[in-house]
Order: sequence, then C-alpha cells, then structure tokens
Amino acid sequence: MDKKRVYTFGNGQAEGKAGMRNLLGGKGANLAEMNLIGVPVPPGFTITTEVCTEYYEMGQDKVVALLKNEVEQAIAHVETLMRSKFGDVENPLLVSVRSGARASMPGMMDTILNLGLNDEVVEGLTRKTGNARFAWDSYRRFVQMYGDVVLGMKPVNKEDVDPFEAIIEEVKHAKGVKLDNELEVEDLKELVKKFKAAVKEQTGKDFPTCAYEQLWGAVCAVFNSWMNERAILYRKMEGIPDEWGTAVSVQAMVFGNMGESSATGVCFSRDAATGEDLFNGEYLINAQGEDVVAGIRTPQQITKIGSQRWAQLAGVSEEERAAKYPSMEEAMPEIYKELDELQTKLENHYHDMQDMEFTVQEGKLWFLQTRNGKRTGAAMVKIAMDLLHQGMIDEKTALLRCEPNKLDELLHPVFDKAALKQAQVLTRGLPASPGAACGQIVFFADDAAEWHAAGKRVVMVRIETSPEDLAGMAVAEGILTARGGMTSHAAVVARGMGKCCVSGAGALNIDYKARTVEVDGVVLKEGDFISLNGSTGEVYKGKVETKAAELSGDFAELMQLADNSIVTALVGKLIPQTVTFFIMATFYNVYLYGFLHYPCHSGIFPMLLAGLLLVLASQAFGVFLFGLFGSLRLALSAASLWGVISFSISGFTFPVMAMHPTLQALSVLFPLRHYFLLYVNLALNGYPVIYAWHAVTALLLFMLLPFFFLKRIRTAMLHYVYIP
Repeated sequence: MDKKRVYTFGNGQAEGKAGMRNLLGGKGANLAEMNLIGVPVPPGFTITTEVCTEYYEMGQDKVVALLKNEVEQAIAHVETLMRSKFGDVENPLLVSVRSGARASMPGMMDTILNLGLNDEVVEGLTRKTGNARFAWDSYRRFVQMYGDVVLGMKPVNKEDVDPFEAIIEEVKHAKGVKLDNELEVEDLKELVKKFKAAVKEQTGKDFPTCAYEQLWGAVCAVFNSWMNERAILYRKMEGIPDEWGTAVSVQAMVFGNMGESSATGVCFSRDAATGEDLFNGEYLINAQGEDVVAGIRTPQQITKIGSQRWAQLAGVSEEERAAKYPSMEEAMPEIYKELDELQTKLENHYHDMQDMEFTVQEGKLWFLQTRNGKRTGAAMVKIAMDLLHQGMIDEKTALLRCEPNKLDELLHPVFDKAALKQAQVLTRGLPASPGAACGQIVFFADDAAEWHAAGKRVVMVRIETSPEDLAGMAVAEGILTARGGMTSHAAVVARGMGKCCVSGAGALNIDYKARTVEVDGVVLKEGDFISLNGSTGEVYKGKVETKAAELSGDFAELMQLADNSIVTALVGKLIPQTVTFFIMATFYNVYLYGFLHYPCHSGIFPMLLAGLLLVLASQAFGVFLFGLFGSLRLALSAASLWGVISFSISGFTFPVMAMHPTLQALSVLFPLRHYFLLYVNLALNGYPVIYAWHAVTALLLFMLLPFFFLKRIRTAMLHYVYIP
C-alpha cells in the first residue's frame, strides 16, 4: 500500500493529532488537535513534511502526480463540510494555502489566501453573498498575494516599493483616500485589472484562472519557500535542520472582510514581551489576517485593559479611545467572551503560552492556528516560573523552557535612568520587544549586514518590516517601524530574536530614496545615532548611556532552581534501582550459598558486600557512559555491549590468564572482572577482604567515574530525550 501523504481535518474530527508534528508540521498537527478538543477550525487538509523531501528529491511534476488523487479526495471532503464546490461559479469554495514546519518559523515561508477566484467566480461570490465589496476585495488580495508568492512579482531594487503596493497607492491617491478599506467596489475592480496587467507585463503570462492550476502553483510555491534565502537564514539562526522540510496546510477560507460584523486578529494567552499572565492581542474589523501582521493598518487591542494601556502610550484620551479605538472586549463582547474561553482552554491543553490567529466571519469565531508563542528572554523566564507556581509544569520542564542563549538577553545593558532624564525624546511607538538599543540608522537589510560586518552598531528603521528584512534584523541592535502593532512581523520576529523593537511610531516619515527619516521637523540621515527603549516605546535622538542589568525576581529564582546539585539529583534517581538490584543480589547469594551450598569459605556477609560494590560500580559506569555520549540511546547501547563482553572476559566463562595478553589487559575495564576476583579470594579461598583490596579499590574507582562528567551529565539530564 502506498504511504499516506495527505491528512484531513474538520467538523471536530481529524486524521492527525498534536504528537504528529514531525509529519504534519506544527501548524498541521495543531489544527488536527484543535479539532479533536472542540475548538472551531475551518476544515482542510495537510500535506506531510515527507512530501517536501520528495519534492526536492523527485521534482515538482512527479510529486504533483503522486499527490493528485489524495488532494482531490481531500478537496471533496472539504467541499462536503463547507457545502460549496472548488472552482464553481455560483457556490465557490475558496481556500488558503499555508506552510507549517515542525518548528515555528513566523513569516519565513509563503502563504496564499482566497485561492480559487477568477473573473467569473468573483461575480458568483458577489451574487452568493450580496456583498460586492467583499468579493472584489478578496479577489484583489488573491491576485496580489499569488502574483507575489507564486509568480515572482517583486520590487526591481531595494529602494522601490512592491509593484502591487505602488498600484494601490496610485489608485488611493487618485481617489483621495488614505486606507485600503476606504476604496469602493469600482476602485477594487480597477485594482484587479491593473494587477493582472502588471503580471502580464512582467511575467509574459496571463494570470491563471483554473482553480486546480492555482492550487498546485501555491502548493509548490510553499515547498519552494522552504529553500528561500530568509528561511535558510532563519533556520541557521534557530538551529533547525534543512532536512525537516515543511508541511502544507490547505484550509477552507473564512472571511474577516465581510463587513462590520467580521474581523481578524492575533492574540497571545500571555504577554510575549513581559511574560505577564494577561490575555492580549490585536484585531481589525473588516480585514483579513495579513492586514494585522503586515503593519499596513494599525490594529486595535483585544482587551479593554490592553486598549487603555495602548492609549496611554499613544497619548490618546479615554474618551477618544472608547469612541475611535474600542477594544474587541467592548465592540464585540460575545465574540470576546468566546475567544477568551478558548484561549484559556488552549493554554491549559498545551501547558504553555499560545500564539493564536483567528477570524470572525459575520459573528462566527474561527481559529486558524495555535502554536507555542515566541517570547523575549524576560518573558521566557517569567512564563516558565509562573507556570511552575501555577502547577501546570514541573521544575525540569520549567528549566527546559528557558533556552540558555535567550537567558543572555537578561544580562544585556539597560539605559541609565539619569541619562534618560537628559535624553531628547523624538517620538513614541509601541513597546513591541523590551530592551535598550543604540546605534546608527540604516534603512535596508543588506546595508545593515555590511555596516555590522564593519564593526558598526546599527538600528534598522523601516516603514514596516517583511521577511526579506531578516538578515538586517538579525544584526541590528534594535528595530524601529512607522507602522504595525504588537503582533506585526517586526514585533514577533524581534521578540523571537531577543531584539529591542519599537513599532507603530506613526510620526515617522521615512524616505527610502533620500535615506532620511523626519520626526516633527527633525530630519535624521542614514548613519545618525538614535536610541530605542523597547520597554516604554520611546525613541531618543543620539546616544543614551547604558548600565549593567540587575538580576532579581524570577531570574534569580530560576538560577537558584538550576543550581540544584547534580549529585543529589543522581543519587535521588539511582537509590530505587540500587535498592532493587541489591535485594536481587542478596537473594542470589542466599540461594547460591545457602540452598545450593556452593563453596563460601569467607561467609555470606563479605559476599553481600561484594554484591553491593558490584551494583554501585555498574550503575556508576552506566552514568559515566550517559555523560560520555550525552544520549540515553547511545549510552544504553554501549552499556549493553559492555555487559555482554564482560561475561566473556571476566573469568566466569573462561580463565583470563589463558587469554591473549591484550584481552587480559582489557579485562580490568569491566566491573564484573573485579567482582569475580573478589569471589575467588573470598568465597573460594576464604581470604579476608583486606587480601582483595585491589579488587575493592577498582570497584570504588568505577564509582568515581561520573564525577569526571558532572557538567555534561547535568546538561544531558536537563535535555534528556530518547531518540529512537
């Protein structure tokens, strides 16, 4: 039977589950798991990570042929659940195509939404929904995303804007509006026409109209994105192997852009920047998911307290906030209540802080994704310790949740309070990722990399960041953006990297061609120094003095927890086995010498002592092997081999003195050999224990072996995973 390559989910059922993330990727496994635990998820299917490997081994055509039947069956399954048909004009099913590696790689690979639209289907969707603006808004988004991701419609050079964004700005300027959602139906139709003309001009091909042609183009584009530059760079930074590959998840579309009763958002079960146990996130009414993370529109807060905090930072009065920027808790109270209950359910299920994406379609809440959220070093420590105190995880898990390289973030310098009082505040944005950053302004990722290589400290300044900016973000001291909220690309990636980030500083006027940024009449050029306070959102002109960080609170408690004695831990783990094996040795001696009357001229008690020494020495040797190899699998394999050989080389089965001199020398490396010498001296010859001091000493030396690898054993125990 051919192996299964496609796994379906929907309507509370799924062929996969959370434990299958190696096969289904993190997104696919969690979509399946959410179905199984009763979270509302649009139906769909996941193409496995193994197919990604086949894609690069066999090529596109062969993989598409292998997948064709399974994918068509999975599409039929989704059609049944959604009561619509893929590619149909009157009752169309639209889908999204997303990547999903087993390790979270936010924004590094490609996504396509609203797939299945063409000139005829968009008219049918208009008739079906009675909402022409929604239908054409979805169509222009699809052409834009598909043109970018699949057809390669990119800016010609780094100083140019995205070709689709240039067309949008042109149409908005002609219309006299500032935001995309202010465009009318005829404007959206004009956008689609101009988009398709641009595709034809740049690629020489017409935009594809067949739904299945669009689908295969999108699936292959996601597989191709596994090996794009930004994904490769991110994997190197995060230590993710290339051979893991990505899964592809195809889901029925649900729409957040169907009017004022629809919305989309991103939320966190805890604060990803500080670790505070407070539900938070951002949403947009009448929008699709990419709008929230792309930074094109500044989103609103989900919770009332979050909205009030944002207003305080932005200098917005409570009256203006409530009227113009209400939270979801205030604007959509019933949806908010359901969202809050489900985020709690997901965190309790996964026992970790969750990063979730959701859509509200005409008053119905759908979850599109959940994953363990990226977090700053400070948040990592606080969340781990809070979950420990709340009884959700144990001490070992709390320690494992704290990555050593991210703990370094807590040791970075902070701004000196006295220096801050003297600093000139240029503007304020959102404190997207805490910390202090000071450096020279750069606007482009490749320049940031070059300046960093030359020994300069840089702060990357962008209107908004995209995955193409990853290389620059990786070397920058901090990131500053004019657009975007707490869940924008810049914010999420910066937190994952431990970089200071201030987002949504709307007063910034950035000119890429002139390489300047203007703030309230103050013009700064590329190379000028600025300082960022990621904890307050303040942006300062010039350099601000820093001081060493102070360690206290959760970090100090974590260090105390981590400083537990490895010797104590080992003793605690080994005592039950020691007692068990010694009881077995005692019964063995009693049976051998008491019932079978084997010769025992020294008495049974010296032999019991010899048995205890053998048990302790053998256990110590096993621990030594664990520390030597750092893997339980290799340690067990080596110990098993050692044990088998020991019976042949110890003297029990063949006289050692009759063996080759090399084997005689090697025999001293086996605890059983020294037990045999004790047996000969004590049981057979009846000598006192003192006459066998050399064998006793050898067994005691075996007991000391683990002490030479205590540090490695500690690391191995903390990161213990049995790898089959």
